[in-house]
Amino acid sequence: MMRFRAARPEMGQLVPRVLDAAERLDRDALRALQGERLAQTVQRAHRSPLYRKDLSEWLGFAPSEDVAAYRPLGLDDLDRLPITTKADLRAASNIEDVLAVPLENVRRWHTSSGTTGRRTPMGYSEADMVNWGRLIQRNLAATGIMAGSRVHNAYGYGLFTGGLGFETGLGPMGATVLPASSVPDVEQHLELMHQHRAQALLSTPGLALALAEAVERNPALRPPELQAGIFGGDGWSPALRRHIEVVLGIRAHDTYGLSEVLGPGVAHACDQGEGLHLYEDAFLPEVLDPVDGVPLTPGTDGELVLTTLLNEASPRLRYRTGDRVRIERERCPCGRTAARLINVVRADDVRLYAGRALAPNDIEAALLRMDAVAPTFRVVAPGRELDVLRLEVEPKASPPQDFERSVRRGMESVLDVPVEIRVLASGSLERSRGKRLRLVDEPWRAGGSA
Repeated sequence: MMRFRAARPEMGQLVPRVLDAAERLDRDALRALQGERLAQTVQRAHRSPLYRKDLSEWLGFAPSEDVAAYRPLGLDDLDRLPITTKADLRAASNIEDVLAVPLENVRRWHTSSGTTGRRTPMGYSEADMVNWGRLIQRNLAATGIMAGSRVHNAYGYGLFTGGLGFETGLGPMGATVLPASSVPDVEQHLELMHQHRAQALLSTPGLALALAEAVERNPALRPPELQAGIFGGDGWSPALRRHIEVVLGIRAHDTYGLSEVLGPGVAHACDQGEGLHLYEDAFLPEVLDPVDGVPLTPGTDGELVLTTLLNEASPRLRYRTGDRVRIERERCPCGRTAARLINVVRADDVRLYAGRALAPNDIEAALLRMDAVAPTFRVVAPGRELDVLRLEVEPKASPPQDFERSVRRGMESVLDVPVEIRVLASGSLERSRGKRLRLVDEPWRAGGSA
């Protein structure tokens, strides 16, 4: 049984703040900075085997050490630069092919998770590590983390960028960190957060949800000094964010990153506005039609494409993220002026159910309207176009009478598609500390309950 000592009085509140003047640049100043950094990025990319041939043909000259040769390029030329895809990175025959610096100048390597194919490598120079840390510190500051803040970092420490990526900012900021990626279960995470008086939690939404479920079962397990969380590395809905905030008694912040362009430290949420603030002084965004790659008009949903502006070792030109998003550029009430990413969704996770496009976040939000249903679920979708939405769900406790029918009717009312429900015993579905398995491509097993 877990035993906790009574917490001493807290040492201070985590107060969100804007850390960097770059987050408040007006649009003209930002575009001027982006233009200069784009020229530098193209110069660096020109040295990389990944881009050398295409850029030499387009520019009409070999890689140059004089950045002035690239300054005629402007932001209006962005759509003429080569597109980069995950397949391009996977096709590299050796790691030097993705670098713009000598191999001996790389200070760290990370890779993608490898869940959908060959791992994609990402190298970081000394300057990259410093810049990465500064971007991470913006994310931390937006949550209120500062020197002396006690942080429970449960992101993975390893090849994937989560845990060590946040460390690039936590260490220089002076935060006190418990590197908790190897903690084996939810109960021990909660015990450590009690013992170390954690004020902030960094983890995937899946782990945060598992912690919330444990606290719902036993409210005494809630870490008494926990105030905020930064949750990323997997999709989650605004409804789940509110659920975690209520159960854990914290402010929950979304964060966005990709190992193919940096890792965490690409965009973050604030307390006051919708969406995620993109670090536009470090990443140049576009929204393209996912089918033909044509740039879309502002405010239109499409595929997010990012060009890095600071990466020295591994520059990326127009990387297709595979994420569906809308970009808004209105100034946020928090004071930040950069573009905001609205409703980020993995395009591969969107399915058509009776002609209606739905993502797991849409389904999660609908389920969270029903108090008797646990927020852990699985969508069984063997294909991209289906006549029926088929769900495996769990009750929070002993299922009430007509549980399956009430859930089905509730989901059909909210989502306006036919729904089939399979009720599983409480705790049957896997609670993941990493990416949650919310969508599976397998045959549907008929039957109302198991």
